[in-house]
Amino acid sequence: MRDDQVDTKDESTPALSAGSTGALQDWALFAVLAVVGAGLRLFSIEQWSFGAMEAETFRAVTQPLSAGPDGFTASEESRYPAVFLLVRWLLGNGVLQGFGEGWLRLPFAFAGCLLPPLMALFARPVFGRAVAFLLALLLAVHPAHIAASQTANPAVFSVSLAVMAGLAQRSQLRVLAWLFVIAAGGCHPIGWLVGIGMICAGADRKLFAHTPKFVWWVLALHVVVLVPALIEQVGLSVLLLALLAIWMRPTDAGESITRGLSLAALLPLVGGGAWWWFDSSAASIAALGALPALVLLASWSVVRFFHRMRRLVGDGVPQPGWLTRLLAAAPAIMLLGELLTTTFLYFFIYSGGRPPWRDVRNAALAALQPGHEIRIVAVRGCDVMRIYLRPSHWQYPNGVQDGMDPHPGTHVDVLPADLDAARELLVSPDVMLVLQHDELAALLAADGGKELVADFEKKFIWASPQPSGDHAIYLLQRRSPN
Repeated sequence: MRDDQVDTKDESTPALSAGSTGALQDWALFAVLAVVGAGLRLFSIEQWSFGAMEAETFRAVTQPLSAGPDGFTASEESRYPAVFLLVRWLLGNGVLQGFGEGWLRLPFAFAGCLLPPLMALFARPVFGRAVAFLLALLLAVHPAHIAASQTANPAVFSVSLAVMAGLAQRSQLRVLAWLFVIAAGGCHPIGWLVGIGMICAGADRKLFAHTPKFVWWVLALHVVVLVPALIEQVGLSVLLLALLAIWMRPTDAGESITRGLSLAALLPLVGGGAWWWFDSSAASIAALGALPALVLLASWSVVRFFHRMRRLVGDGVPQPGWLTRLLAAAPAIMLLGELLTTTFLYFFIYSGGRPPWRDVRNAALAALQPGHEIRIVAVRGCDVMRIYLRPSHWQYPNGVQDGMDPHPGTHVDVLPADLDAARELLVSPDVMLVLQHDELAALLAADGGKELVADFEKKFIWASPQPSGDHAIYLLQRRSPN
């Protein structure tokens, strides 16, 4: 879908084909960017502790397929089973060598590695090589997509498959495109919206030529609740540049092209905005689904600014050549600098965006005294602590119910919201409370909360600064009678 009226492509660049002069260099640069993206997604992948979202994946791949109300078929994850069944198959056939952090995340990292080159192939025929290369570079180093790829999050599969649907649609392979959409939806519900959006982005522009403007405004209103998550996940610069690309359309033909990409970004955001009222975690998934289209629009803005600045200087503005190029490339440099800075913080300051739950496990085991039991009570970290202390907890649900506990002497329970129920749970002298900073603050602020934990003292504290706030973990142990 190339429109000669749209200033999206540097006409002096050859097409990316085997016979073109710069084809070898183009493929080499694409390969380098793909390697950079893969390296960042595999870097330290095994070092971070499991997170709350990964606990859901761990449970889904260890549950029996059918075991009544505690089996996989009765779980929420069975509504989009494709990735979980794939990981089960990989584990069962020895492709993945265990249930450790690195092995469990490896398939998701591989799916994430595919996105930069796939989006570059999607953008290259319409927007030209400059936009395609910048797009691949920005996606390769984008911290939100790196974090998602290093998390056992099935939405990563959905996004990559959705882009494949857009590529198939652009190649007029409509049946294959819808098969990719079905596969994306089978990996995560957001895949339906992202896949349909990418098909719209790759379809003929006549599909959107007569869409009333008020429809776009009505759709956009559903995204208001996601603005904080979009700024945090996508990045303020990417978001502003993408909006600039939608607003600064050069011609009617340019408007028709941006309509498809706008819809590709809007559909997952509208769906996430509607679902946010029921589950606030939908915001991050929606931002991930909209990320490819938003980064493509932002890359288009940057490249158009570069060409227009050089054209303006060529019309008689007296500036040195190096300064002209620097000014023209300033938005790209600032955008790349912002993403690289956040990526650096993700790896070396935020510890992969996850609290150190493994260290909590080690401290709980070290505090165990002969003749006593491990009794952990947690809130958000309950399932994560079950992974580390009771890895077979979901594998044998009937055994636990019948008194045949696969991990005798080790108990992990969720702290009830009802204070009377919580008081009964905390009666045992072996109980240790594992609470994050906001959970402890909420408990102490509740009526009767201080009395509930009056007999406990902070034994260990693990700092965990994150962009969204303080995620520190506190291990509270009952005071010794002495």
